Amino acid sequence: MFTMYRLILAILVNLLPTTLANGFIENAAIFGDDIKFYPFSQPSYLTQSIPKLPVAHVDPLQAPVGEFQSKNGKKTLIVLDNDGVLFDKPEDVEKAKALLKALAANENNEVWVNSARGLGGLGAYRDIPRLNIAAEHGTVLLVSTPEGMKLELKALHRSAQEVISAVKRMARGIRMSLYEGQNSIAYSYKSEASQDVKYMEQNLQNFLNVEHPDFMIRLEGDKNYGEVKHMNPDKGNFLAHLMATGRYANGLSMGDQESDEGMFKAMIQANAQIGGSRFYSVIVSKIPNQQTSAEYRLRNPQEVHQFLSKLILPQHAGFYPYW
Repeated sequence: MFTMYRLILAILVNLLPTTLANGFIENAAIFGDDIKFYPFSQPSYLTQSIPKLPVAHVDPLQAPVGEFQSKNGKKTLIVLDNDGVLFDKPEDVEKAKALLKALAANENNEVWVNSARGLGGLGAYRDIPRLNIAAEHGTVLLVSTPEGMKLELKALHRSAQEVISAVKRMARGIRMSLYEGQNSIAYSYKSEASQDVKYMEQNLQNFLNVEHPDFMIRLEGDKNYGEVKHMNPDKGNFLAHLMATGRYANGLSMGDQESDEGMFKAMIQANAQIGGSRFYSVIVSKIPNQQTSAEYRLRNPQEVHQFLSKLILPQHAGFYPYW
């Protein structure tokens, strides 16, 4: 009995570092054989300077459907941000789900929702067959397996829980909502709480400067929203690791905020490396002076749906009753 107890204890001890504190994700089906993805390391996927232009100077997306067909056994990669791309009003989430279901049903597509949100905030998409989710800037993944299962993979930063706890502590008594992830925490508030929130942000920044200088407060997009995260996780770094496998014939990425720029740059660099234009980077915005590295633009989620619905195969049209 004692020997069996020691054996079980040894197994548990060996599992704990990998299960509870690993800073990488390893999965051959996603990243290739013997490849570890370290989202908290300084991204190194960019080897060239990629300029930005105002949205008003970016070409509208008018690519023919034929550009997004699988070739030579390789897939079409479709990577989409969530809010502001798939929908802009909560009542349109069902339409977003239908679009994702129809696109993912095509076995020649590999479809990802690549979001800053935690998995808890992406629950509407969890059960869509064949859909993959990259949450919290690529640190937490929900992957669809060939057997139809959902596999959660994650890299956990050793300081994340301490930082999240500090945010929750400092937010007490302030009229704001918290959205806790596994490596990050976001918050939103109404304008009347702005003064209290700004004071909290100052105290939080002081705490981070001293205790966790590798964490940051990310403020972009909605002025009444913020996120506390490690500075290195980057949607583009995650996307670059996917594309490095070489399993995609073509693809596109769509986003609407500064945090999506990494995705655009990863696809632009991939085009430069192959000497072609097989991957399309698309900013979704109607703000003329918004700066972006994307090569193409759409104005709003309605145009996103109009374009992507053209990629739905006839046999999957019933999944998307919004023609």
